[in-house]
Amino acid sequence: MIMDTLGALALATEPPNDEMMRRPPVKRGHGFITLVMWRNILGQALYQLLVLSTLMFVGKRILNIEGPNADRTINTLIFNSFVFCQVWVMQYTFLIPNASICVALTLIYLVVSSKINA
Repeated sequence: MIMDTLGALALATEPPNDEMMRRPPVKRGHGFITLVMWRNILGQALYQLLVLSTLMFVGKRILNIEGPNADRTINTLIFNSFVFCQVWVMQYTFLIPNASICVALTLIYLVVSSKINA
């Protein structure tokens, strides 16, 4: 449900433009996904895998979560982190499509740290 909603939101937020209509059609033998797209997909997948795996396997110890609701708390944190990762995918894809993943991660870090410190 969340993935469908975020995907629909991503498609709805990009305004139509005349440049897309002027592009030639993609030939049958050519790949539909460009190298920049592959880089973004693999970079985001590795980033999410790293973040979510870290939270899943050592999250309780890193964040010092204890008590009877520790499992529920860490599972909620993992789910919320997954949702935020999807939001960052949308932001990264539309705002800085040709930037490297390092630039995107730095931007994410700056935004999150400014929100936490505010």
